[in-house]
Amino acid sequence: MIEKIQITNIKGIGTNTPNSTFEFELRPNRPHIFVAPNGFGKSSLATAFNRLRATKIILEKNDFFKNNENNNPKIELTYSNNGANSTTIEANENTNQFRQNFSWFVIINQLFAKAKKSRINGNVIAFASLETPPVILVNSIPDNMSFTYSINNQKVQFGINGKVLRNLTSLYENKEFIKKLSSHFLTIQRINGQTFQNRIQAFKERINQQNGTVVELRNWIENNELDFLNGTNNLSTLANFISTFDIGFDSNADNFLTAIQLSVDYNRDSNQFKSACHRKVYDLEKSKYTKVFEDFNSSWQDFKPVEKDGKL
Repeated sequence: MIEKIQITNIKGIGTNTPNSTFEFELRPNRPHIFVAPNGFGKSSLATAFNRLRATKIILEKNDFFKNNENNNPKIELTYSNNGANSTTIEANENTNQFRQNFSWFVIINQLFAKAKKSRINGNVIAFASLETPPVILVNSIPDNMSFTYSINNQKVQFGINGKVLRNLTSLYENKEFIKKLSSHFLTIQRINGQTFQNRIQAFKERINQQNGTVVELRNWIENNELDFLNGTNNLSTLANFISTFDIGFDSNADNFLTAIQLSVDYNRDSNQFKSACHRKVYDLEKSKYTKVFEDFNSSWQDFKPVEKDGKL
């Protein structure tokens, strides 16, 4: 347990000042609450550990006792095994012996007092409140861009058997999918290289030479084209990624056909495609933050994140 903490030359605590030594029994795995009047040294104690780094104490100029940088800061901590075998360790501007046995962190209270004055019928009335500074969840809100997907255009571009393609409208609305897809931009970009496009075009031509229903065409791909498609680098990587999502497709052929559609949309306007993805990811994050606030809000206030000045 921790028996004593002694602070030297940090904030309002100097060398052997009356409030420099904190003696108590801080037992492990138990919460402890310090209660003390103003001026006792609570903020000085918090500052001491807040400025304690892995190798030494690093104070800002106004953290030194009496703002004098010649006052060398020090923290001493005495701990024992339930009162036996007491050991004292130290941290200062040159060393930190705490890190071998202890971890530490400081949670800074963001609350601040604020007062407003209003004049009512000639009388000045003050209103006090506790507030917090704004918490920025997303530093920059992406432009509200949408995907320009059209299944009809995709079918026309594919060729006479474009009917084999699935409608991806609902997939583009799947924010979780789009978030994961955003990490595959480089793969999609490579698919649009000439070598890969030649292979995809050859695949399309073979499909367009076939006759049959949509189901028959997809089965034909399963039976005749998977080796070729799996050998098409980057396209196979994207198809494998698609297969990890439960999006209602039940064949490898669908995964490759979907990958081809995505690459077509990306190639049409990569900047617009990326911007639409970024917006979907932002909308997903915003909805998750909103859900967290709803789950933890136990008051009647409408407590939720808001968009302001291009930030969330």
